Amino acid sequence: MKITFYLKNISIPDGVFSYSVELGGFMRENGWDIEFLIDDPSCKADSVDGIPVYSLSSKLDMLRFRRLIKYIKSKKPDMLISNIPARNPIIAPLKFLHIEKKPKLVAFFHLPPKRWNFFKSLVLSKFDGIVAVSDNVLESLKRFTGRDDIVLLRNPFNFNLIYELAKQKLPPHLEDLFRTRKIVLYAGRFEDQKGVEDLIDIFYIVKRKVKNVILVLVGNGSKESLLKKKIKSLGIEKEVIFVKPERNIFRYMKRADVFAFPSYYESLGRVVLESLFLGTPVVAYASDGDHVNILSRFNLVVPLGDIEGFAERIVEILYKGASLNFNDIDYSKYDAKEIAENFMIYCNHLLEGVEEISAY
Repeated sequence: MKITFYLKNISIPDGVFSYSVELGGFMRENGWDIEFLIDDPSCKADSVDGIPVYSLSSKLDMLRFRRLIKYIKSKKPDMLISNIPARNPIIAPLKFLHIEKKPKLVAFFHLPPKRWNFFKSLVLSKFDGIVAVSDNVLESLKRFTGRDDIVLLRNPFNFNLIYELAKQKLPPHLEDLFRTRKIVLYAGRFEDQKGVEDLIDIFYIVKRKVKNVILVLVGNGSKESLLKKKIKSLGIEKEVIFVKPERNIFRYMKRADVFAFPSYYESLGRVVLESLFLGTPVVAYASDGDHVNILSRFNLVVPLGDIEGFAERIVEILYKGASLNFNDIDYSKYDAKEIAENFMIYCNHLLEGVEEISAY
């Protein structure tokens, strides 16, 4: 069985990429033929964790579509999984092509759709399956599309691996810093969605109230230069450290005092669950993600855009220490092995032409 995951890019840390690696990796271990097809023309990787990587190498939709057809004809995947809603319009026409072997088309949604129209409904009608990765995404899709065949497949996590990776040492120049200073951590993309500009303002308030505190930013993105300018204008360059993105962000999470997650919209912030699993409290905006329900139980959510409130909650945690217990969270429903097994059943159902498929 050959399955191709169509991804925007290979970026670290990134929730969609992590989701696909967890899912695809487990399927590959169970004998499935898995490949990653990358939309970003700058992608130079040949493989990720043993999974072959191919790039469409084009910024133009017409060329992208032609190269997608070429890939389908040469690689003959049984299923093409789209993880990019914006690219669904160039994937749907595959249904009308006269090619020897047409793949089943499955659309994954990692975020709730903000707007809906007839064209989007028409595009999705050409897909054989639709998957939502969280409860809030599932409800939004049902409301917008009116379809009752959408499957829920939660974010998969390999918690045993996370636990082991968290034990690894930090880079030498950061080891002493994490041991002697109060650490506010952020790991993710530097983009508008993630609220990283707010985070700088939040930290500026925290720094005025807590001595010996450092903000560590692990990641990259289009807003990096803007962030550095803002940090310089506030005079806090010595208290903010940028760390290049890496796969093992867990060693930072384990040693941080608090993880800041000021994202404006998410399905489920993967880093939130990872941090909580490692015992590190997370402060987040009250966006519409599933993680908000989890964090609300511990009074770790503040109103969207409330920079002062966000800073105050961080200050409170830094003064009181990590006295919260996150062991009663039901991590089992995010187990990668079970989720991947359910997805393989789902794939088999689609490929065998079963009409009705229940949510997993």
